[in-house]
Amino acid sequence: MAAAYTFAVPFTYTPGAAANAILQILAPAAKPVLLQRLEITQQGDAASTPVAVELDRDTAAGTGWTTTALTPADLNGNGTTAGSTVVGYASGTWVAGGTATALLTWGFNVLAGLLYLPVPEERVLIPAGQYGVVRFLTAPPASTVFAVNLVFQEL
Repeated sequence: MAAAYTFAVPFTYTPGAAANAILQILAPAAKPVLLQRLEITQQGDAASTPVAVELDRDTAAGTGWTTTALTPADLNGNGTTAGSTVVGYASGTWVAGGTATALLTWGFNVLAGLLYLPVPEERVLIPAGQYGVVRFLTAPPASTVFAVNLVFQEL
């Protein structure tokens, strides 16, 4: 069995005016990706605002938005480079690129943040060559800046 490597992607997300994708991960062509942790916390907004976030699996890249490349950090400390491609929101409005399947939906208050830390049996698998997308279903406050951390494992 090939070794599994763990990576983290920290990202600062500043929302646009509408509900939108936060980030998208493309699993390598020959390796599925296991999502281990997702954190979304706000930085510096005192307003109590409920929002909803969804995790989707998609067969093609989202369109209609401009992204910024995010570099996964090697958590194993062995210098391994991730085969996954991760991008974060820069501008525009995300539209599903293929057949998107909603996997999980969470409602939370921006003051409390969101922590998705599933037990191993409930971790979401993104098949090789497919996409995972984290997106807001409701527009967050436009003035809020979010810290987003995604931890994943390439199998």
